Amino acid sequence: PFVAGRIIDLSKKAARKIDLDKEGVGNVKIIYKKPR
Repeated sequence: PFVAGRIIDLSKKAARKIDLDKEGVGNVKIIYKKPR
């Protein structure tokens, strides 16, 4: 669901990969990579 102030939502598996699954929320840095 949409939450104001948040710009990305991860699956549980993706959150687990970056150690965010325990907290539930966290700060991330998003880097856009232009498609080739």
